[in-house]
Amino acid sequence: WIQSSPENTLENINFDGSSNELIAVVGTVGGGKTTLLHAILKELPVQDGLIDVQGVISYASQEPWLFGGSVRQNIVFGQDFDQKKYEEVVRVCALQRDFTLFPHGDRTLVGDRGVTLSGGQRARINLARAIYKEADIYLLDDPLSAV
Repeated sequence: WIQSSPENTLENINFDGSSNELIAVVGTVGGGKTTLLHAILKELPVQDGLIDVQGVISYASQEPWLFGGSVRQNIVFGQDFDQKKYEEVVRVCALQRDFTLFPHGDRTLVGDRGVTLSGGQRARINLARAIYKEADIYLLDDPLSAV
């Protein structure tokens, strides 16, 4: 996205989303799907028009982002810890087997940006963090592309 570029990746976009609705944005590589999500997140300036998002957003990017803490800290990410919810998120993100392989289970330190983990493990932890967060809107930008 280059603001001074004469060509916009996105033009004439208009949609409304409602509670309990699933919206999928599909298209070719380079078609603007990620750009649209970044605009919704207000990480990109809108040159014309407006974006009005009401509610809390949780986002999982294509490129997993992890910090140098434990696996559990990367999933819970400052939210209140709820054991039952945590176990369900770990299950749906297929992390249970990984936990048995880690030297200290989910308390294993991942290293800066998750350098000690495989690409698939980083992707699943990234997705688990997005799902664990209590949000009204979940933006998932092909978070398992590395798996």
